[in-house]
Amino acid sequence: MYHFFKILFRLMDYTRGFYVFLLINACGGKCSSIPKVGKKVVFKYPPHKGFSIGKNCEIGSFVQFDVPLHSKLQIGDRVKLTNMINISVSNDVSIGNNVLIAEGVSIRDSQHNFMESMTNINSQGLEVGSIHIADDVWLGKNSMLLLNVNIHKGCILGANSLLKNKTTEEYAVYIGSPAKKIKSRI
Repeated sequence: MYHFFKILFRLMDYTRGFYVFLLINACGGKCSSIPKVGKKVVFKYPPHKGFSIGKNCEIGSFVQFDVPLHSKLQIGDRVKLTNMINISVSNDVSIGNNVLIAEGVSIRDSQHNFMESMTNINSQGLEVGSIHIADDVWLGKNSMLLLNVNIHKGCILGANSLLKNKTTEEYAVYIGSPAKKIKSRI
């Protein structure tokens, strides 16, 4: 009986994946194959030509994509996005191949300006950058990438870590808020 329900749940994941595949391709984006998709995945804006997902990807439940028309999100092949991930793109976010992104990760390439004390924060506009995640990277649970981050190949970012305006070294492990290198994987 267990195997029956396991097959039923996987079938539902692929049914949602087929819907996402059709939605992205119909709206002008590119989805290379049918991804496995969990429940309640949210596209704040319709996918567009700047939105692409590679082959054999998995998108967990409650993942939110906030990718307006003028921005660009590229997700490589065999990327696994687990549950409750928020990807907010104002300019450019790229995720390489074979990347693992754990629960609760937030990826945002912009932030609100806030230095004018006489002006409301929501009226001060955004500071916009880009985020690039290379191949074979693992982002730990509840970690956060903000504004102008470049994560090189083979890096691990520990749980609850924060990277902002930073470039990592290849095959290194980073932890903390702000994240600091603690060791090399080579």
